[in-house]
Amino acid sequence: MDRLSVTDHVTGLFQTARNPMNIAGLLLFDLPPDDRAAFAERIRAHLAARLPASPLARRLVKSPQGYDANAWLRISAANCMARVRQPEAQPRTALELRNHLIARQMQPIDLADAPFEIDILDRLDGPHGALFIKVHHSCMDGVGFQMLLEFLSDSGGDLPRVETGTDEPVPSDAEWLAAAEARFAAEAGQTAERMAEIGAVQGRLEAFLADPAHQRPTAPDMAFGSEITLERAYRTLALPLERIKAAGRPHGATVNDMFLAIAAGGLRHYLLARGELPAASLVSHSVRSTRRTEDGMTGNRVASIYPVLATDEPDRLIRLRRIMAAMAVEKARSAIEEPMLDAPETPFGTRDREIAFADPAVLQAALGSANVVLSNVPGPAQPLRFGGLVLSANYPVPIVGPGRFLNITSRRNGDALNLGIMVDAAKVPDIDALVAAIQAEFEAFTANP
Repeated sequence: MDRLSVTDHVTGLFQTARNPMNIAGLLLFDLPPDDRAAFAERIRAHLAARLPASPLARRLVKSPQGYDANAWLRISAANCMARVRQPEAQPRTALELRNHLIARQMQPIDLADAPFEIDILDRLDGPHGALFIKVHHSCMDGVGFQMLLEFLSDSGGDLPRVETGTDEPVPSDAEWLAAAEARFAAEAGQTAERMAEIGAVQGRLEAFLADPAHQRPTAPDMAFGSEITLERAYRTLALPLERIKAAGRPHGATVNDMFLAIAAGGLRHYLLARGELPAASLVSHSVRSTRRTEDGMTGNRVASIYPVLATDEPDRLIRLRRIMAAMAVEKARSAIEEPMLDAPETPFGTRDREIAFADPAVLQAALGSANVVLSNVPGPAQPLRFGGLVLSANYPVPIVGPGRFLNITSRRNGDALNLGIMVDAAKVPDIDALVAAIQAEFEAFTANP
């Protein structure tokens, strides 16, 4: 039994009917012509050897009365592989693939079975086979997802020895409550110390925020409103990573700084063309990973940050410098807040959080004030292999959260930055114009580094 942390539980509570909390990816594999027919069989056999040993081989069980944390219990190899499917009606064209990904991403995962789903797609036009993998966010964050892909790959190392023949039994309510009560009592002293440390963190945060330069701006209202719809549009974009790095070096900008600046410039030009650019800068909901090696690949180890994107600034270099300055403040703030991510569980904490988050106002306040989500996830310098097949692209298939109209998530894959762009299609009905604006901003930014 592996109990959810407070942060993992809260992450799951952000899920709504219009916002499934799934982390997902479209994995494309180069297929030699003579290997196409064997792709599904080959990739399924590869997954069968590794998935049951991964942290995905488990299901969620809710604690009695919400007294203790909910918990993950191991499941058998057979039940794990039951989440891997080869759809009968498969996409062939690029349009059909996009529609398939949107439909699958918008379907919530049944955590009572397992926290993931995998589609094997072997009938695409062109020289590729594909996997669509989605994992519930309460199981892992974006960096954990990337670590999972590395574990599932050929270079994932030796498999841990785990018993995968049967499901882990669920304790009775009486057994669970008794064990939880004993644990809470034994950990009372540690919990009190931890809460005192968090109180001290609150004091340091208040001192930090006393400086007006450290205050977060409120995201501006958009002409199309903030109420999220069920409509989605999705596109992918691959950008040469070395050109991004070269353009950032003269300014001391990281790949993440450049990613934010390129996305911000594209958004500025797109909204200007529509006559809907707010006078105040857009604000991004981004994250900073706090994951350490000892944390492994499971759980959520990220701090939310909210940099301004300087979309009110016409000069792209000034815009970049403003973004870098905003990121410096947000990183300093998140470093102060980081200890709060390890808040201890308390009796009936699970029940009380679920009651609180049932109020939409509480949920929106917890999400913070932002217009878009921009997230950059590290990836391997050399493309991974699955069963000897080269992973030629690793495109995120992101979600669009409440109050946002767009999510651009990027992952490195070899010498490319693979972008997945998901929008609320009711607010962005011409996604190709947005993608063209982002591509144009990349070309302009990297033309003369």
